[in-house]
Amino acid sequence: MASFPENRHNVDDPNDSFDRGWRDDGSFGENTPSKGRTMAVPFVLLGGFCTTVFALAVNFLINVFADFDPFVFLLIFGIIPVGAFLFGLVAGSGYGITARLLQFFPAKRFMMTIFVLQLILFFAGRYAEFKIAAIFVPNPPGFIEVYREYVEGFAWQGKNGNPPIPLGKLGYLLELATAVLFSLGALVGLGILFGIPYCSQCKVFMRKQMQFAIPASAKRTKVKKKDVAGQEQLDQENTVVFKRATDYVSKLMERLNSGEQNDEQNDVENVVAILAEIQKEAVVSKKELRQYWHQLSFDLSRCPNCPNFSLNIRVVPTNAQDKSTPPLPGLWSALYADGQFKLLEGFGKIDETDASQEDLSPQ
Repeated sequence: MASFPENRHNVDDPNDSFDRGWRDDGSFGENTPSKGRTMAVPFVLLGGFCTTVFALAVNFLINVFADFDPFVFLLIFGIIPVGAFLFGLVAGSGYGITARLLQFFPAKRFMMTIFVLQLILFFAGRYAEFKIAAIFVPNPPGFIEVYREYVEGFAWQGKNGNPPIPLGKLGYLLELATAVLFSLGALVGLGILFGIPYCSQCKVFMRKQMQFAIPASAKRTKVKKKDVAGQEQLDQENTVVFKRATDYVSKLMERLNSGEQNDEQNDVENVVAILAEIQKEAVVSKKELRQYWHQLSFDLSRCPNCPNFSLNIRVVPTNAQDKSTPPLPGLWSALYADGQFKLLEGFGKIDETDASQEDLSPQ
């Protein structure tokens, strides 16, 4: 994403949007939020609270009328309650939807706050279930007694017709795992926002403008391992097509790093023009694209209020499930930010002889 500070080569600028959302200034928003963004926090919390109450209410009703707790539905390895995570997705949807509508980009501290809040709401929901059930029971026992009996009385389904086996003290471990997965599921709605480019200057999410992909490997061909000549020919074709694809990236980099652009508006118009050329020359139909092992995708998003933009370039397999797909080439993913290309950490390198290389600019 391009913030374009006055000093375009100062990558340590405090307004660096490439590091968006994870610099905590003590607030609950992204870097130094405006008054409007601060006021959005209670509405985001209210949206998530409403969907959390809904999810807990549905769980309670199913528990009453179907006589089983959906939170512990679909146990994996006998101890991981997938149902709690699924209900957490529903519970946390309000946070994500409200934040998106209000242009609120969550910071790390806000995410941690939501996690703790969901844990509190989970156990508050357990207490609310007890209070509602106690209305219909004369002289009900205390909450602690009922809760202990419920947690320790959870039983595995007996095998071969044997009676169920109560968990006892292990029930507390299952209950804790249920609460944690419920809270983690509630973070997914907000986590999705991290995949949407955000303009830290205008405090709004960017809008997708261009998205297309071109071939970045040879077409899918089955070559036997014993066929040395066939393997060499396939590797050579792979290299040629990949170089042809990355040459477009090099052309884009050269234009952007040439210093020809005079202002921010020229930058984004430059990118749009170059991408339009690439799209015209190299794009194939979606049906034909699926015949290649890898594709090079271009994803351009622009701020609706200013010239800032985000350009993400990635090499991805067209079918990740195909076990015959060769390893990804050297260039995996690049992002244009603050007037220069940057290599995303952990996604490979361009020059195999220089593992420390970070700048994708052509030498």
